[in-house]
Amino acid sequence: GNSSLRIENAGTGGDLTVWSGVGPFDGAKLGKLRFAYRIPAEVKVNLFLQVDGRYYAFDFTGGPQPPETCPSLGKIERVQADNQWRRAEVDLGSALRRALPDRNSLQVDRICFSAPLVTYYRAGIGGNGWGTKWYLDDFELTSSR
Repeated sequence: GNSSLRIENAGTGGDLTVWSGVGPFDGAKLGKLRFAYRIPAEVKVNLFLQVDGRYYAFDFTGGPQPPETCPSLGKIERVQADNQWRRAEVDLGSALRRALPDRNSLQVDRICFSAPLVTYYRAGIGGNGWGTKWYLDDFELTSSR
């Protein structure tokens, strides 16, 4: 369309967090996430889900989440940080079922993109410098069936 969400770093480093605005949902039922993005190589963020007060991470452009911070649910495949519009799809439901196999309900409380925890990116070293920006559009949750 003619508009999208622009995320711009007003300083150097920081967490560069953007919340999805999606309310709580059952990841077993609405398990597919699709979105469009335009992101340059210098922006380092990952996708985080909050489930029962605990965060889980998918690698996006920020690389692997340090293991001592929160469990990894995997990597968003075929991501290209080339500042061109691209599409991504993530199977949240399958990843959550693997991570939490004993659950019938996989209630996701919140979703956000943020710089990986306890990394130099949060200090603006190696990425996420002042004025870096990226774009997000067509954020959509659909049935995993």
